[in-house]
Amino acid sequence: MTSYELSNFYLVMAVLSLVVGYFIGAKKNQNYQIEHPESESYTWGYTYAFSGIVFSIITIVHFLYIMNVRGYYYRVQDYAFLMSCYSAITLLPAVFAARRNPYGFVVQTLLSLNPLFWLVNYIYIKKRWLGLLPNRADGTLVERSYRWYRQLDYLQRTCLTGGIVWMIIVLAFFEIFEPFGRYLSDDEVLQIAFVMFVPPAALFLIRTLFLIEKRRK
Repeated sequence: MTSYELSNFYLVMAVLSLVVGYFIGAKKNQNYQIEHPESESYTWGYTYAFSGIVFSIITIVHFLYIMNVRGYYYRVQDYAFLMSCYSAITLLPAVFAARRNPYGFVVQTLLSLNPLFWLVNYIYIKKRWLGLLPNRADGTLVERSYRWYRQLDYLQRTCLTGGIVWMIIVLAFFEIFEPFGRYLSDDEVLQIAFVMFVPPAALFLIRTLFLIEKRRK
């Protein structure tokens, strides 16, 4: 399977995920409004969130499949690996967005790297923001997001920002310079995954241990 075929496959899966996400989102929104009739409709928010979850699961499972079925695909293309890493990164904010968390919706939108979604979702979430977080202070979407970010302590901001920036840098480096060539062996995939995920995980672990020790004192 060439990169062109992979691109077409992921495009079809993205459209399919959007359709599946709509049916799940519409049902979820209907049930929520029955329980909370005073709430605004969040159909598109649910649709976008669940489509992201479905697409992430599809791409990750697809990558694991082509990685293990050696007779079909012995050398894993870097494009499939990058898509699986990207999906793993976007899965968490999509889960939060599906729980009616506007910050998760914003992060998922930014990670889409799609200017059309940036515009549409900005207009959408700007109208829904106060309904999703009724107790938040007034201000523009950017101001409220920045205020939430500033409310985090130093370690939380460091872990959040540093982890995201690090993973993006690692992905960009391997995509641009291709140090292992265009195709990746299993061992090379594990090396990239180690470099990509272990430092942020270690940073998060250090933060957790620091907070535990701080509470003891």
